Amino acid sequence: MVATVLQENAWKKSPWKTVTGLQATAPLRRKVKIHLVSRGILPTEGSALRSSKKTNPNIEMLITELKAISRDNEAPVWRTVAVKLEKSSSHWSEVNIASIEKFAKPKESVVIAGKLLGKGTISKSVTVAAYSASESAIQKIESAGGRFMKLNELAAQNPKGSGIKIMG
Repeated sequence: MVATVLQENAWKKSPWKTVTGLQATAPLRRKVKIHLVSRGILPTEGSALRSSKKTNPNIEMLITELKAISRDNEAPVWRTVAVKLEKSSSHWSEVNIASIEKFAKPKESVVIAGKLLGKGTISKSVTVAAYSASESAIQKIESAGGRFMKLNELAAQNPKGSGIKIMG
Protein backbone atom coordinates (compact mmCIF):
# COMPACT_ATOMS: atom_id res chain seq x y z
CA MET A 1 0.00 0.00 0.00
CA VAL A 2 1.31 3.44 -0.90
CA ALA A 3 0.88 6.13 1.74
CA THR A 4 1.13 9.81 0.94
CA VAL A 5 1.93 12.64 3.29
CA LEU A 6 0.94 16.25 2.77
CA GLN A 7 3.89 18.62 2.93
CA GLU A 8 3.66 22.00 4.60
CA ASN A 9 2.79 24.72 2.05
CA ALA A 10 1.82 21.94 -0.32
CA TRP A 11 -0.08 24.20 -2.72
CA LYS A 12 3.15 26.06 -3.51
CA LYS A 13 4.91 22.87 -4.62
CA SER A 14 3.80 19.37 -5.31
CA PRO A 15 1.55 18.24 -2.44
CA TRP A 16 2.56 14.62 -2.79
CA LYS A 17 5.47 13.09 -0.94
CA THR A 18 5.61 9.33 -1.03
CA VAL A 19 6.60 7.39 2.06
CA THR A 20 7.75 4.27 0.26
CA GLY A 21 9.43 6.07 -2.62
CA LEU A 22 6.69 4.96 -5.01
CA GLN A 23 4.36 7.45 -6.62
CA ALA A 24 0.75 7.37 -5.34
CA THR A 25 -1.85 6.23 -7.83
CA ALA A 26 -3.97 8.89 -9.54
CA PRO A 27 -7.32 7.80 -7.99
CA LEU A 28 -5.82 7.87 -4.50
CA ARG A 29 -4.32 11.33 -5.08
CA ARG A 30 -7.68 12.61 -6.36
CA LYS A 31 -9.54 11.28 -3.27
CA VAL A 32 -7.01 12.77 -0.87
CA LYS A 33 -6.98 16.10 -2.72
CA ILE A 34 -10.78 16.35 -2.69
CA HIS A 35 -10.75 15.64 1.05
CA LEU A 36 -8.04 18.25 1.71
CA VAL A 37 -9.80 20.91 -0.38
CA SER A 38 -13.12 20.28 1.38
CA ARG A 39 -11.42 20.63 4.77
CA GLY A 40 -9.82 23.94 3.78
CA ILE A 41 -6.25 22.57 3.89
CA LEU A 42 -5.65 23.00 0.18
CA PRO A 43 -7.21 25.89 -1.74
CA THR A 44 -9.32 25.33 -4.79
CA GLU A 45 -7.92 26.67 -8.03
CA GLY A 46 -8.20 30.45 -8.15
CA SER A 47 -9.31 30.88 -4.54
CA ALA A 48 -7.67 31.66 -1.23
CA LEU A 49 -7.79 29.36 1.76
CA ARG A 50 -11.18 29.32 3.40
CA SER A 51 -12.05 28.00 6.81
CA SER A 52 -15.77 28.46 6.25
CA LYS A 53 -18.14 27.00 3.69
CA LYS A 54 -20.31 30.13 3.69
CA THR A 55 -20.59 32.01 0.42
CA ASN A 56 -22.12 35.15 1.92
CA PRO A 57 -19.25 37.41 3.05
CA ASN A 58 -21.52 39.21 5.53
CA ILE A 59 -22.20 35.97 7.42
CA GLU A 60 -18.49 35.08 7.33
CA MET A 61 -17.60 38.49 8.77
CA LEU A 62 -20.30 38.16 11.46
CA ILE A 63 -19.02 34.71 12.47
CA THR A 64 -15.43 35.99 12.62
CA GLU A 65 -16.49 39.04 14.63
CA LEU A 66 -18.50 36.97 17.13
CA LYS A 67 -15.60 34.56 17.63
CA ALA A 68 -13.19 37.46 18.18
CA ILE A 69 -15.51 39.06 20.75
CA SER A 70 -15.84 35.71 22.49
CA ARG A 71 -12.07 35.23 22.57
CA ASP A 72 -11.26 38.77 23.71
CA ASN A 73 -13.89 38.92 26.46
CA GLU A 74 -13.95 35.25 27.48
CA ALA A 75 -17.66 35.10 26.66
CA PRO A 76 -18.63 31.60 25.45
CA VAL A 77 -22.14 32.74 24.53
CA TRP A 78 -20.87 34.50 21.38
CA ARG A 79 -18.79 31.48 20.31
CA THR A 80 -21.87 29.28 20.69
CA VAL A 81 -23.87 31.61 18.45
CA ALA A 82 -21.03 31.73 15.89
CA VAL A 83 -20.77 27.93 15.77
CA LYS A 84 -24.54 27.67 15.23
CA LEU A 85 -24.33 30.19 12.37
CA GLU A 86 -21.53 28.19 10.73
CA LYS A 87 -23.98 25.38 10.08
CA SER A 88 -26.11 25.24 6.96
CA SER A 89 -28.85 27.87 7.01
CA SER A 90 -31.42 25.08 6.73
CA HIS A 91 -30.31 24.03 10.25
CA TRP A 92 -30.55 27.52 11.77
CA SER A 93 -33.09 28.16 14.49
CA GLU A 94 -36.49 29.57 13.67
CA VAL A 95 -38.08 30.94 16.83
CA ASN A 96 -41.62 32.29 17.08
CA ILE A 97 -42.73 35.22 19.22
CA ALA A 98 -44.90 32.80 21.22
CA SER A 99 -41.76 30.95 22.38
CA ILE A 100 -40.21 34.18 23.59
CA GLU A 101 -43.42 35.01 25.47
CA LYS A 102 -43.36 31.58 27.10
CA PHE A 103 -39.67 31.27 28.07
CA ALA A 104 -38.21 34.79 28.40
CA LYS A 105 -38.51 37.01 31.45
CA PRO A 106 -39.34 40.72 31.22
CA LYS A 107 -36.34 42.99 30.49
CA GLU A 108 -34.26 39.95 29.44
CA SER A 109 -31.98 39.78 26.37
CA VAL A 110 -32.64 36.88 24.01
CA VAL A 111 -30.31 35.77 21.22
CA ILE A 112 -31.49 33.69 18.27
CA ALA A 113 -28.89 32.15 15.96
CA GLY A 114 -31.22 32.23 12.99
CA LYS A 115 -34.57 33.83 12.22
CA LEU A 116 -37.27 35.33 14.41
CA LEU A 117 -40.81 34.65 13.18
CA GLY A 118 -44.03 36.48 14.06
CA LYS A 119 -46.39 33.67 15.09
CA GLY A 120 -48.06 34.37 18.40
CA THR A 121 -48.28 37.39 20.66
CA ILE A 122 -45.96 38.98 23.19
CA SER A 123 -46.69 41.21 26.16
CA LYS A 124 -43.22 41.34 27.75
CA SER A 125 -40.63 44.00 27.10
CA VAL A 126 -37.57 42.04 25.91
CA THR A 127 -34.51 42.75 23.81
CA VAL A 128 -34.20 40.25 20.98
CA ALA A 129 -31.15 39.84 18.74
CA ALA A 130 -31.25 37.60 15.69
CA TYR A 131 -29.58 37.26 12.30
CA SER A 132 -32.89 38.08 10.62
CA ALA A 133 -36.54 38.60 11.52
CA SER A 134 -39.88 38.95 9.84
CA GLU A 135 -41.51 42.37 9.75
CA SER A 136 -44.46 41.20 11.84
CA ALA A 137 -42.11 39.87 14.54
CA ILE A 138 -40.26 43.19 14.77
CA GLN A 139 -43.57 45.10 14.98
CA LYS A 140 -44.89 42.84 17.76
CA ILE A 141 -41.71 43.17 19.85
CA GLU A 142 -41.63 46.95 19.48
CA SER A 143 -45.35 47.33 20.23
CA ALA A 144 -44.81 45.39 23.49
CA GLY A 145 -42.08 47.86 24.48
CA GLY A 146 -39.18 45.64 23.50
CA ARG A 147 -36.34 46.12 21.08
CA PHE A 148 -35.03 44.15 18.10
CA MET A 149 -31.31 44.24 17.24
CA LYS A 150 -28.92 42.52 14.89
CA LEU A 151 -26.49 40.06 16.48
CA ASN A 152 -23.42 42.23 15.97
CA GLU A 153 -25.16 45.22 17.61
CA LEU A 154 -25.94 43.26 20.78
CA ALA A 155 -22.44 41.74 20.81
CA ALA A 156 -20.93 45.23 20.66
CA GLN A 157 -23.30 46.46 23.37
CA ASN A 158 -22.77 43.46 25.69
CA PRO A 159 -19.38 41.86 24.82
CA LYS A 160 -19.25 39.87 28.08
CA GLY A 161 -22.54 38.19 27.17
CA SER A 162 -23.95 38.54 30.68
CA GLY A 163 -27.69 38.12 31.14
CA ILE A 164 -28.24 36.69 27.66
CA LYS A 165 -30.47 33.72 26.94
CA ILE A 166 -29.92 31.72 23.73
CA MET A 167 -33.10 30.36 22.21
CA GLY A 168 -33.41 27.84 19.43
